[in-house]
Amino acid sequence: MLDKIKEAFRQFTFLTPFDLAELASIMKLRKFDKGQHVVLVGEYNYEALKVIKGLLCHYIVDENGDNKTLLFVPEGMNSGSLQTTINGRAADENIVALEDTLMIVADTRELDKLSASNIRILKMVNQSYKQIITMAGERIKFLIAHSPEDRYIHFR
Repeated sequence: MLDKIKEAFRQFTFLTPFDLAELASIMKLRKFDKGQHVVLVGEYNYEALKVIKGLLCHYIVDENGDNKTLLFVPEGMNSGSLQTTINGRAADENIVALEDTLMIVADTRELDKLSASNIRILKMVNQSYKQIITMAGERIKFLIAHSPEDRYIHFR
């Protein structure tokens, strides 16, 4: 497990071996089969997810019952219900595994506790949220400017 965490968090070069061990103490590996939901609308899911292998899809169901893809989450990227983890509210989107998927999972409430006593872990969490916010802004622009077909071609 520690080896997977070292690999998954290698971009955070400021994390010490002690920091990685602290993170490992609250993280676990979870496998999801293709088609299995990670999060459903209405659930309270406090898990921060890092995709090790596989692919996730965030989507909503519109008033006509059609699925509308919001985001693909490939290997190496983070995912989770931001409504729950940031705002403490029920998830407002679904997350499903499009392939058999392996993830590192941590309860964000436990991560917040570690962050309160470890400045390097706090820095990692802050950098992760900055990445999520930046990607959300880019995604909004991309969704407005491109058709679903163009978005899929770009993703591929």
